[in-house]
Amino acid sequence: MSEKVKRAIVFELNHLPKEQRIILAHLTYYAGRLWNQANYLVIPKLLYKYFYNV
Repeated sequence: MSEKVKRAIVFELNHLPKEQRIILAHLTYYAGRLWNQANYLVIPKLLYKYFYNV
């Protein structure tokens, strides 16, 4: 079985003004939500596709 690898990118944004940090925080939050929703739509279809091969 293949090993799953999780990766994360961390940026330190201490030099930005507070308003820009708030905007970036909101953008990254909603980007993460969009990623999770896309996975929710894609992964069950992939599992269903290979369900009968088990």
